[in-house]
Amino acid sequence: MEPSIESNLQKTETTIKLKHSKLGISSFILCIGAGTICCLSTALPLVNNWVLTGGASDNQGSFLLLGFAATFTLILAAFGLGIAGLFQKNCKKLFAILAAVISGGIILSCFLAIGSGLLGLAMTWVVFGNVW
Repeated sequence: MEPSIESNLQKTETTIKLKHSKLGISSFILCIGAGTICCLSTALPLVNNWVLTGGASDNQGSFLLLGFAATFTLILAAFGLGIAGLFQKNCKKLFAILAAVISGGIILSCFLAIGSGLLGLAMTWVVFGNVW
């Protein structure tokens, strides 16, 4: 007796093991690495300037801006790779989902931080007038 199509389909489904998306894994590693670089690029100039000069220095803002720009670029790349990993077929998408959610949250929080800073600057301008 010939096996039915349904039993053959069940056999092929059980023998195929899905692997994790390589784009998802790379985007997750890039996202975690960018978060680490963000913490280090923010903390190290602050601590270094505080220890060496006893306070804030003039070039501290440029180091922070450079670290922010580099980290934001890496986060955008991680977000793009995570989205690309979501569109791959026949693979697990766990790391792609994690990377897209984490990097998307970081991007959203960066925009909210910049927006709240600009709003605070605008409110200062309205309340106190031209302070420069």
